Amino acid sequence: MSIFRKQSFLSGDTLVEVMFAVGIFGAVSISAISVMNRGLQNAQGNLEITMARQEIDVQSESLRFIHNAYITEKSIENNKYTKLWKEVLKRVYTYDELVNEVPSFYTDYSGNDHTCDEIYGNLPNRSFVINPRVLGAEDIKNIVNHIGGADYSDVIISRDSPADAAIKLRESATHPRLLFVNNESEISSTKLSDATASGANYNKNLYSAEGIWVTAVSSEEGIDCGGGGGGVCRPDYYDFYIRTCWNSPDGNKVTTISSTIRLYNPD
Repeated sequence: MSIFRKQSFLSGDTLVEVMFAVGIFGAVSISAISVMNRGLQNAQGNLEITMARQEIDVQSESLRFIHNAYITEKSIENNKYTKLWKEVLKRVYTYDELVNEVPSFYTDYSGNDHTCDEIYGNLPNRSFVINPRVLGAEDIKNIVNHIGGADYSDVIISRDSPADAAIKLRESATHPRLLFVNNESEISSTKLSDATASGANYNKNLYSAEGIWVTAVSSEEGIDCGGGGGGVCRPDYYDFYIRTCWNSPDGNKVTTISSTIRLYNPD
C-alpha cells in the first residue's frame, strides 16, 4: 500500500503588499505625530496665555496698590507714595497727545494685523511697566529719598528712560514676562529669577519687560480742563491700558491680550 503525501505550498507577501502596508503605517504615524504636535502647541499656547494674564494682573494690582496707598496717606506731608504716584502721572497722556504721537494706537493693535516688531516700533514713548518687587514701604522710602543710589527708574521701567531705553521695554522671545537679572548674560543662566524665586536668587532688579507694557491716558473732562479756572487740568480719572504682544508657539501668528483699569483722581 502506497502512501501519497500531499505537498502544501506556503506563499509569502508580495513586494506590493509590503509596500502598501508600510505606506499605511507611515500615513498613520505622520497623522499621529501631527495630532500630538497640535496638542503640544495648544497646551503651550494656553500656558503662555495664562502666564500673560498673570503678568497683566500683576501690573493691575501694582497700579491699584500705588493709587490706594496714595489716597490713604495723601494727607501726610511728603508722603512717599504720593511722590511715587506723581511719578506715575508723569507718564500719562492726554487723548490728543497720544493720538498726535501715535495715531494708530487705538486701531492697529486691536486688529492684530501687525507683527510685534511693528507694534513695538510704534510704542508710545511714555509707556512703562511697574516693578512689583520694590513696592514695599522700605524700598519706596529708599527710592524717593535716593538712598543707596535708588531711583524712580528702579520701580518704573519706562521707554523714555535715558539709559538703556532699547532694552527696558522690548519684544519677547517666548511670552510676556519680567526679567529680574543684572545684565544680558544672566538671562540664560541659573541667575534668572521669576515670581517664584526666593532666597539668594530673589533679585529685585527689573532688567527689562518683554512683551508687556502700560500706556496711561487721562480723561478729557475734569476740573478746570476747559481753562476757565487758571488753566489747571485735574482729570476725573486715568485709564491704564495694559497690553501684551508675542508670537504664538507655531510662529505663524501674533498673540495679543489686553486689559484696561480706570483709577479715579481723588484730588
